[in-house]
Amino acid sequence: MELLSNGSHIVIYENDIDRTTSARIYKLINGQPILTIEVPPSTRTPAGINSTSLIYSRQFIDLETGAATDTGWDKTATPVYITSELIVACSPEPITCSAWDMNDGTPTQRWSQAYKVAHPNRGCRSWGLKPPVSS
Repeated sequence: MELLSNGSHIVIYENDIDRTTSARIYKLINGQPILTIEVPPSTRTPAGINSTSLIYSRQFIDLETGAATDTGWDKTATPVYITSELIVACSPEPITCSAWDMNDGTPTQRWSQAYKVAHPNRGCRSWGLKPPVSS
């Protein structure tokens, strides 16, 4: 079992990519976890949680209502950084990252940036850093 929390909600789920699993969202009321939403089974596991949503790679689940909303970013992208106000999601080939303002649970794209592969034959990717100098 895996656990995510934002201070007012707890999410419990199984991290098993070989089968479908569901997530359970509990709201903390007077310090006690109360089951409020059971997310339908999926082959995907949550990427994280913020103040309004449980975040999957392709959708948000509203923590209060359970309503699902498409993420808006590229379908091959994965969330790599999650806060209450901002989510950064990156896709692998070509490496492209985009930042999304959450706006009370409604994602709005702030920026998008593609990154060039430094040495395609070696699979090394450049994130604006210089490779170490070999002696």
